[in-house]
Amino acid sequence: MSPSEIGYALSGAALFSVAMQALLFTTIERIFGFTWCYRAGLLAFSLAFFLTPFVGLQGGKVVLWIELVGVLVLKTVANVLGLTCAMLLVHPNLCFAER
Repeated sequence: MSPSEIGYALSGAALFSVAMQALLFTTIERIFGFTWCYRAGLLAFSLAFFLTPFVGLQGGKVVLWIELVGVLVLKTVANVLGLTCAMLLVHPNLCFAER
């Protein structure tokens, strides 16, 4: 892959991350809770890190892009769910201060 193609892939993952954080995270967290989201994020991290070395081993350019986008989306979901909930679980008073 050329450097510009890598840049396109990473910028697309960043845009997906911003959109997920802004539009979906609050809804997912309210439905499932912080602890479940944290556990799902850790599972997604594990899967993304396991699958990363296998990206691009077989197939052509289209298969490479499908694999790359899939792993980057999985990593982005893990970042949003796992890291955000980890910070909120460690510092619960930041979100729910008593009035």
